[in-house]
Amino acid sequence: MAAWAFLDRWQGGKELEGPLTCTVRKSTFLHEISEKGTVECASNVDVKNEADAIGFHTTTVLEMVPEGTYVEPGDFLARLDSSPLEELLVQRRIQCNEREANLVKADAAAATAHIKLDEYINGLFPQNQQLLSNDLARAVEESRQAEQTLKFSEAMYRQGFVTRMAVEADVYSAERARMELKQAKTKLTVLESFSRKKDLKTLEAELAVAEANARYRRHVYELALEELDHIAEQIEKCLITAPAAGNVVYATISNRGEQSVLELGSTVREHQLMFRLPNSHEMHVKVQIPEEKVALVEPGQDARIFCEAFPNVELRGVVQRVNKFASPTNWWGPQVKVYDTLVRIDTERTKAAGVSLRPGLSAEVFIQVDRREQQPMLPFQAVLKQGKKRYCITHDRHGFHAREVKIGPSNGKYVIVEDGVAENEQVVLGAGNYRKKVTFPK
Repeated sequence: MAAWAFLDRWQGGKELEGPLTCTVRKSTFLHEISEKGTVECASNVDVKNEADAIGFHTTTVLEMVPEGTYVEPGDFLARLDSSPLEELLVQRRIQCNEREANLVKADAAAATAHIKLDEYINGLFPQNQQLLSNDLARAVEESRQAEQTLKFSEAMYRQGFVTRMAVEADVYSAERARMELKQAKTKLTVLESFSRKKDLKTLEAELAVAEANARYRRHVYELALEELDHIAEQIEKCLITAPAAGNVVYATISNRGEQSVLELGSTVREHQLMFRLPNSHEMHVKVQIPEEKVALVEPGQDARIFCEAFPNVELRGVVQRVNKFASPTNWWGPQVKVYDTLVRIDTERTKAAGVSLRPGLSAEVFIQVDRREQQPMLPFQAVLKQGKKRYCITHDRHGFHAREVKIGPSNGKYVIVEDGVAENEQVVLGAGNYRKKVTFPK
């Protein structure tokens, strides 16, 4: 690769007695993580029976698309027997019409009760109140006239112009007028203080009952409408179409403990799996990244992919997802935490390479976690660690010398040298072998 081509230009020492050396050169730094994985379909959609066979528990399969057919979204997959649902829909429509008629009656009764209440408040009560007020005014006037007549008769009696019997008759008339006045006052008081409250309570209760009955009838009718919509929706669900593109694979169904492949005449329950739609046009590689490397991998990173079936073909991909939680491991194996990672394969590059991928192929993925252009680099063996610092060793006719350096990222083979040595400067290649020949600062 171009990233490592500069190593071929590194020169060793010219003298046979001297150590091997390498030159600090600028080149492309590339850090890749290599893991093996398995090719899978990126889209594997399960298609279930969503039709609720209300009261029948199962539905019969009447028609299906042949297995292996490639379908696009919206294409026909299967048709279930909807005749029991259609018969139930007719029955529920009749019930719904009856409930609608009851609702109309209840609304009319509530409207009538409301009119009766308004009629009493704004019509009957003011009318009766006015009549009784008129009777009271008439009784007041008649009582006043009777009292005056009685006084006049008593004066005439004292003067001898009328008889005692005539005075007694006027006394009786005045007493009767007073009684009629009292009765008129009582009637008006009863109307205003008692009858009005009683009649209002009765009419308001009738209105409340009528409105409650109307609400009940409306709720029953709305439930009937919802049931009609639900049954109609289930009838529509008896026609099953593809939610996504893929090749049709029949699901295995269980009937009384026996496993069988879905076929015409099979009975299926609601939410039972019927088809799988793996889309072989979109593939990805599933790899497991060890715990010590997972922090370096993130979605969007480029990757190179080599399948064992096509060892000489390099495919391209992009990291699509890295699980946040470790995958379960077998208790009998080594307890190493790994994180499932999906690398989507570039479909166009795959087609251009003339490669036909299929699920289950083994592949090796090289994920590019870091790439830097024109970086000063040295082989990993040219740097040694002493305490908490890093050093390179130089060599001249006076011997070996330790030089502190500041290093950057490393890919296990090469390391970026950020400070401490200059470009084209030569350092000892196997620095660890000469540790005892140099003196390090305390």
